[in-house]
Amino acid sequence: MSAIPVPHVVIDGGMNDVELLSKSFPRPDWPHWSALAGEYELNKYFCREIELFPNELLEVIRQLTSSRFLQVLEKITGIEALIPDPHFEGGGLHLSTEGGILAPHTDFHIYDRLNLYRQINLILYISDSWELGDGGTLRLWDSHNSNPSAEEAKIDPLPGRMVIFKTDDRSVHGFTDPVGPGKLRKSIALYYYTAVDDGQFSGDFTTFWRDEGGIRKGSIRVFLYKLLLVISRAFSFLAHLVNPRLGMRWWRARSKQRQ
Repeated sequence: MSAIPVPHVVIDGGMNDVELLSKSFPRPDWPHWSALAGEYELNKYFCREIELFPNELLEVIRQLTSSRFLQVLEKITGIEALIPDPHFEGGGLHLSTEGGILAPHTDFHIYDRLNLYRQINLILYISDSWELGDGGTLRLWDSHNSNPSAEEAKIDPLPGRMVIFKTDDRSVHGFTDPVGPGKLRKSIALYYYTAVDDGQFSGDFTTFWRDEGGIRKGSIRVFLYKLLLVISRAFSFLAHLVNPRLGMRWWRARSKQRQ
């Protein structure tokens, strides 16, 4: 998995009965949706309570978290010993309705609940239909690129399409083109972890929003948020560096690469 600007792969045609899955996907009036508050995630809903999922979607998730699929995923990504999340923290079923957006961000890396490290995101789109101009296009870029638009990947949420990408503090992603009138952007989101970190600083406990969305950019609260987040990440970086099991080994390897 080496595509630019973020290591990712797009798989089409890998799922059967996409139409059936779409029909079984809960509608916006489903009582078990939780709303994502704030202007970073407008008109976006989620459910991670697996016992509430329709059986058809449960079967897909069972397949995508099975030992057999994990072996395939490890070959695709080159990352060994991947672990699915039984709690679906931040994942599960996602639904964005008309006008919905997800501001560009990088994900949390350290999963404190299970003491794991997030490595891979998998998104399976199961919308009824999707065409160019319907919005909701996933954007991927590297935060270290000074000109992200030059190498930005854009992926439309076509029915049955699966997107797998490396997630760390560089892999910015989101969709800023609002979901079109009358459209429902339906997806299953699954995240995969490792018990041992990969030897480099890849983020901390926090989602790092890279765009203010609909918020006025001159807001003092936005400025303070950005400042405090940078300070927080600086402390996380230092904690990573002084970790006796990891930090200095990583620093020496990085220094050799620069020579």
